[in-house]
Amino acid sequence: MVLKASGFYDNMSKTEALSRTLVSTGIIYTLAQQEVENIKNGLPMYATTMGSETVDQQYDFPVSAYRGAARIVALGVLMDQKQEAMSAFAQFSEDFGMSGLLRNLDKTQRDTLESIKLMIDPERRDFAKATQMLAQTMATQYVNPMIRPLEPFNVVAGLARGEDAAPIDRVQNNKLVNNAFRYIDNIIPLFTGKPLADPRETAAGGTSDIQSTKILGARIIRLTDTQRVMNSIGLRDFDLNTAKKIRDQAPEAANALNGILFDVIEAESSLLLESSWWDNLTQQQKRDHWNDDVVKRSKELAKTFLRMQYSGPDEIISLQYDITSKYPKKDIQKATKELDLEGVEYLEQNELFILQQYLNTEQSLRDLSRFQKMTQ
Repeated sequence: MVLKASGFYDNMSKTEALSRTLVSTGIIYTLAQQEVENIKNGLPMYATTMGSETVDQQYDFPVSAYRGAARIVALGVLMDQKQEAMSAFAQFSEDFGMSGLLRNLDKTQRDTLESIKLMIDPERRDFAKATQMLAQTMATQYVNPMIRPLEPFNVVAGLARGEDAAPIDRVQNNKLVNNAFRYIDNIIPLFTGKPLADPRETAAGGTSDIQSTKILGARIIRLTDTQRVMNSIGLRDFDLNTAKKIRDQAPEAANALNGILFDVIEAESSLLLESSWWDNLTQQQKRDHWNDDVVKRSKELAKTFLRMQYSGPDEIISLQYDITSKYPKKDIQKATKELDLEGVEYLEQNELFILQQYLNTEQSLRDLSRFQKMTQ
């Protein structure tokens, strides 16, 4: 009715517009009552339970639009959680606005957009990598259509391999090969004996699950305790992952840290879900405890475990993380150019030591220069 009154839908009668409005309102209110339980159970926006499975309906329009609106109503009206309702509204606007349309483009278009971000984002700016990504994107366009019919066989091969067939981290190793053969990446290890890259890890979800039901149109999700906690207090689980500037330069280190962080924070999350103390906190108190205590403590422990796990001959991973997390990307790029080295992810252990010492020295000289200016 609002759109009709604003001049839209000229061919629709007021009676039809009113009928549609009443039906939509009824659907949203009914789903909102269901969303109250979904929120309490830690389900993410657009998800619902079907039998014993949790199904993500984000890409099932218009169901996703109704569920998104119902989540906002459930939080803002039925549960009186205004802050969480605003966060849900922001996510809904993002998902159904321009950024949502761009995110739902095909792989080629998303990679093109990502390369543009690499050119304009001050923290991640890398023209060489952006150009390389564009070239790889163009190359994969010719391979993907030819092998996509093999995707069902790839899923079967993945199920046969079991846990070893978890989706790979496509930014590791040879990205061109990873993307070009994405529809047969479970078949290739049957002949080579090893996957194209390590399984993809996320800090809130752990090792990614193989989506065997995706080709049938259903997206089954298996929520971890960490995801349930974050969903219940209105936080996005992917915000817990390692910073993008680290993933851009040292994807293997970022992936390893995500996996370790998941092991640490999942144990904390499980204790919270079993705690009556947690249940008695307000939403704001839960958010504060999660952000200020749980996340900070878990990240520090994860960094310690990363250095312990990757020490000695395997110290490359921890060195990559220490360098990319401590120094700005532009300083690292300048240093590798001065030292005539490749990117951080391609360096050997002794080269990483040299790069680290160079950056430490440069930082010390800058600090000394600032101190001298202050004392003059």
